[in-house]
Amino acid sequence: MATASKTDRSEARPQSAFLRAPEAIGRSSQEQATETFAYTLGVQAALWGIQWVKCGEAFRNFTQSLPPGQERSPFDSTPHGINIWGHGQKLQNADFRTIETPNTETLYSKAVLDLKDGPIVIVHPDFGDRYFRTSIWDLHCETNTISEKHDGSHPPPYAIMQVGWAGSFPEGLKTITVRGRYALLDPHVAVYGDQDIANVHEVQKGLKLIALRDWGKSNAEMPPGESMRPIQRPGTKTPLELAFFEELGETLKDIVIRDDEVAFARQLQDIGITLNDGSNTRSSTRRPSRA
Repeated sequence: MATASKTDRSEARPQSAFLRAPEAIGRSSQEQATETFAYTLGVQAALWGIQWVKCGEAFRNFTQSLPPGQERSPFDSTPHGINIWGHGQKLQNADFRTIETPNTETLYSKAVLDLKDGPIVIVHPDFGDRYFRTSIWDLHCETNTISEKHDGSHPPPYAIMQVGWAGSFPEGLKTITVRGRYALLDPHVAVYGDQDIANVHEVQKGLKLIALRDWGKSNAEMPPGESMRPIQRPGTKTPLELAFFEELGETLKDIVIRDDEVAFARQLQDIGITLNDGSNTRSSTRRPSRA
């Protein structure tokens, strides 16, 4: 019985409907190739940076001033300002919708730090046998924790500083480094029944923010800082469908990316996104090689 040779079988195999990238580019017009290149890079930029943009939006929401005449809700732990504390006064309940599963046994506090002028020291009170944890986020979405497990019931003071800051610290200060200008502090403190809420209010008063330059001198608490600039430029004419890229460009101004992210970030200049100067989606896109 005759059998088909390897060559015959190869010739009989149907051709793939897919093209390799160089062949696809070769069949495209220069305009089509440029559009495909920009679209692909834009998708990668969105996957790379959407968490930072969302984080920037959250920080701005936390620090937005209350409208005139509106009183703070007792459930509200957001600071409505920069370098100041916001303290929740009541335990969260089913009406809370900011996150899906809030902790209903702790009172939350929040502060958004602006580290432009140098490190800021966070001081915790002595919590005794009371559970607590302070989570720290930066715009790069990296996290750190100050907790009873790692720091005991009375944590030492921690200086929060930007990566790359050059300076010295007094003895007794621990440090946490964040990747950017802004950082969110989010302590939550255990409440042991409704009758204990007033006690936790007193504990919350022991949370302090002190500029490193004042540490060991006046130890004055931080005054309110300047508001975060809008995540979109005032008077922007960027089309809605490209607004994300403007928001990413503005967010990158406040982030120090990792060394392993620099090469990709430089590629984004081809679609108008820079690390230091925001975005210009009208800038010309580098044309991909068709060789």
